[in-house]
Amino acid sequence: MNDTAITPTMIFSFQGTGVSFYGQPTDNLKLNYTFDGSRSRVAETNFTRGIPGKTGVRLWGVENIAATIHSVTLIPTAGQPILDYIVVTPFDYASLSEKILALDDTDSVIKYSGSWTSKSGDTLSGGLAYNDTRHGSTQAGDNFTISFNGANHYML
Repeated sequence: MNDTAITPTMIFSFQGTGVSFYGQPTDNLKLNYTFDGSRSRVAETNFTRGIPGKTGVRLWGVENIAATIHSVTLIPTAGQPILDYIVVTPFDYASLSEKILALDDTDSVIKYSGSWTSKSGDTLSGGLAYNDTRHGSTQAGDNFTISFNGANHYML
């Protein structure tokens, strides 16, 4: 009988110039990854130790990569990865028909008018703000606009 363990992996293909994986880290979570068929490398995890139980934590990602189709494989080597969502930074002319895109509150396509304040680095009950930033206002009449080409939009 062969005593070999099967290593769990997650493979994700995308069109873009960046990708980030968000979820709920465990204290001892460690990941390796391959990128576009490269050798396995240690993933530099981007979260503060000691925040298990928080959701929306950026576990790992890569930015400023070539504008083309990519494939990433995540390989957990310790701890339990709990993946919630993946954010892809698309490039101009990427095939985005029928795709869902998310904007951070700091994205330049969002135009704020009024007395908006921005915050970062603080925690919310049970989770973290998307990309650890948020905008808020208590003034009646303050507003924001988003220009886009598409069929639908949703606000969360």
